[in-house]
Amino acid sequence: PVRPRASSKGQAMDAPARDNGIDMLRGLSILLVLLHHFNIAYPLSDTTLASLLGWPLLHAIARNGNYGVTVFFVISGFLVTRNALERWGSLDNVRPAPFYLLRLARIVPTLLLTLLAVDALALAGVRIFDNRPGAAVSLWTTNAAALTAWMNVLVIRQGWINYPLGVTWSLSIELAFYLLFPLACMLLRHNAIRGALAALLIVAGPLYRLAHQGDSEAYLYGYLACFDAIAIGCGAAVLA
Repeated sequence: PVRPRASSKGQAMDAPARDNGIDMLRGLSILLVLLHHFNIAYPLSDTTLASLLGWPLLHAIARNGNYGVTVFFVISGFLVTRNALERWGSLDNVRPAPFYLLRLARIVPTLLLTLLAVDALALAGVRIFDNRPGAAVSLWTTNAAALTAWMNVLVIRQGWINYPLGVTWSLSIELAFYLLFPLACMLLRHNAIRGALAALLIVAGPLYRLAHQGDSEAYLYGYLACFDAIAIGCGAAVLA
C-alpha cells in the first residue's frame, strides 16, 4: 500500500493504483523461484504437476526458475526509478539521505527478523539453518554478508555455505543498486549520461556472463551478471 503524497502546495495527492501487469509478473516470478528451490530439495517428477505438464517441460521450468529473480531485478529498477520520478519530479532532484532512509525502513526490519529466526534455529541445533559442516566462515560472517550487501560475493567464493541465508544474494544485488542509484542521479546531471551508463551495464551483463560460463556462481550471482536487468528496468521507467 502507498500513502497519499503531498503536492508542492501541501495538498494530499491520490496514491497511484497498483499496477496489475507488474503484480502479475511478480506472481509468475515467485512461482518460478519456488518451483526452482522446491525441485532442489524434493523430486517433482512423480507429482500431479508433472503428469499435467509433462516431466520434460516441468523440469525445464524448474531448472530455469532462477530467471524469475531476473524478472524481479527488472521490476525493481523500473519501480525505484518511477517512484523517484513521482516523488522528486526529476532524477536530478533525488537526494541520497531521504532515499536511503526510505529503503532502509522498508528492508532492514524484515531482514533483521529473518536473521534472528535463522540464527535461533541454527543455534538450537537445526542443521539445515546452520552453515554447512566444514564451512570456511562462521555463521556470524554469513550474517554480516547478508546485512552488508556481499552475500553474493561470499557465495561466489565459498559456494552455498548456508542455504536459508544464501538466498539473500539477490538482496545484496538490490542493496548495491540502492546505494549507487541516488549517487548516479546526483552526480550524472544529464539524462544522456545516465542513459549511457544504463546502456553500458546492459552490454556488460552478457559479456560478463560469457566470460564466466565455466563458473556457475559468478555467472549467476555477480554484480555485473545482474545489473543489466536492473538497468533495463530503470531505462524503461524513464522512457515510460
